[in-house]
Amino acid sequence: MANNTSSDCGCSDSLGLPVGFTGAAGSPGSISLNYAIGAAPFTNTTTTYVEAGRLIFSTTAADPFTVLRSNVWVSAGTGSMRVIDLVTSTVVYENVNLTSTSTTNIETVTGESFYSSTGSILSVQVKHNTAGGSVINIATSLFSYS
Repeated sequence: MANNTSSDCGCSDSLGLPVGFTGAAGSPGSISLNYAIGAAPFTNTTTTYVEAGRLIFSTTAADPFTVLRSNVWVSAGTGSMRVIDLVTSTVVYENVNLTSTSTTNIETVTGESFYSSTGSILSVQVKHNTAGGSVINIATSLFSYS
């Protein structure tokens, strides 16, 4: 059985399998949400939050994820991204100052608790703060423990 260590290849020492994030025993180490369709990222040109994707999860399945990494960027100006629990209408996380124009930008949030109930539907949403022809793009998000 793999002991979750790796060598230079990024593989398990004993099985030669890739090693990734680890979570609590019996819990997933990470969950990735892909918002791209046909290699094109999800975009929003409005000043209203629009949902890019949803994650269904609960504290009965695993401990709350504590880290969120998202590939998100704007064409110009400033954008916003938030994670909202649709069951409780609680905004779990929000960043209203996204300014990177790089398509390889990764926004990293640590020290959060991304859900807190026995049944959560997390909605990842984006908006462009000024619009006027500018776009906010989001391609993927990764929820994890570290």
